[in-house]
Amino acid sequence: MNTARDATPRTTSTSSRLDGVARLRRRAERFEQQQHTPAALPEFIPKSLRDTSARRVKLAARLFGDGDGLACRLWAAADARLSLVTVPLGPGTPADLYTQQVNKRARTVSRAVFGRFPVWVKLECGLDGGLHLHMLGAADALLLLPPRSHVRHLTPGAADFRRVLAYFCKPGDARACMVKLGPQRYGKPDPDELAAAVADYQIARAAGRLPRLSWSHNLPRLKPDAAHQRPA
Repeated sequence: MNTARDATPRTTSTSSRLDGVARLRRRAERFEQQQHTPAALPEFIPKSLRDTSARRVKLAARLFGDGDGLACRLWAAADARLSLVTVPLGPGTPADLYTQQVNKRARTVSRAVFGRFPVWVKLECGLDGGLHLHMLGAADALLLLPPRSHVRHLTPGAADFRRVLAYFCKPGDARACMVKLGPQRYGKPDPDELAAAVADYQIARAAGRLPRLSWSHNLPRLKPDAAHQRPA
């Protein structure tokens, strides 16, 4: 009986991954078609759903502040040794990103995974509807990882750190993200999917204040003598 119970999640996970790959393929195909018959993007796009390479770099740069921003605090607290941890939260819908219930559960999971160690967290929903957390935190943290989690240690130096920061600055709803066409090659978001993402956002916003999709744990302020020190 244990074997049967264990087999079901793996089958579901494989099916979700295949659905995600197929959807990515369809996005790329639609993008190629739009080069000949371009579809119009929504007239209004909330700031949190806007995505370009330049915007990601700009938002990531702001995280350094005047040397005492979130990026500098995380870099100092982790002693420049960081890991990118991805934790699945199970199936859902992009609209779930804006619910207090899902946000509260995500925060509970992130605290449980990193415990007392410093971490910056981002809640996202993939094209397959899978809710997940990206967490950038101390590489020496004693992690309590759920099944199917993934850990990647950042390479020494600031270049990889800056790339990951830019990655964190993309929209939490994958439908609003740029379409990846190949290595280092991106196109504009799919107009239909972006319109759906905007619609979900507007419905949630009309219902009240939206929860934040990113947060930090155990990230102390820099001491005066440590401020204004940026990763090289």
